[in-house]
Amino acid sequence: MVLYGKAITLHFLKHSGTIHKGEKNMPIAYEEVNNLARLPFKFFKRSNYVPKAPTHWHTGIEIDYLVSGEDFKVVIAGQTHHYNSGDIWAIDRTQIHAATGHKDRSYYVMGLIIDNNFLEKEYTSSKNWRIKMDHVSRDTASYRQLRKNLITIAELVDQPISDSIRFLILSEFFQMIALIDSEYTEKTAVTTPPNQSLADTVIAYIANNSSTNITAQSIAEHFRISQVTLN
Repeated sequence: MVLYGKAITLHFLKHSGTIHKGEKNMPIAYEEVNNLARLPFKFFKRSNYVPKAPTHWHTGIEIDYLVSGEDFKVVIAGQTHHYNSGDIWAIDRTQIHAATGHKDRSYYVMGLIIDNNFLEKEYTSSKNWRIKMDHVSRDTASYRQLRKNLITIAELVDQPISDSIRFLILSEFFQMIALIDSEYTEKTAVTTPPNQSLADTVIAYIANNSSTNITAQSIAEHFRISQVTLN
């Protein structure tokens, strides 16, 4: 199940570069991501899918695979991408995104959202990642491996998740993490922007209170800061 928090206009996400031109005044929902039982990610499969999720964001990296369908449009961080059957793409941490398609077309999409706390704890170098996975070429071994990993996970999660099945799923998942690291990331130095600790605190507050009626004004009042600082 996907849960979305109360939509707000969140200028404050500018601190991480996730707000872009044209997004500043749109309602943006925080997605509360629930992991699969005993696994460090959420996995989803949507057949006959008609995209209708609100513009939203979440803290984990998302990897998606369009199994079938044509001209599946995804707006990621202000940039519009068009994907077709067989394409794989990624949405980086906290990037604002939304998906749309054609009402008269059928889409089948699968993917996963990685638990960011797990990733940064167990794969500490991932803190330096900047994901670069737009329109992955299908003619590479890395694409074929990612596709295999996703399809295998999709088949395994349909079974009762015993200890043995869980370890098989994790083996596919860890292969994906290593592959993303080696093939689809730019390594950037971790810097601390102005107000970084405040920014992290506010994002955590939004995540923990996503089901309540929060606004930019209520956030500013809660932290006893001005909306100028929040912006």
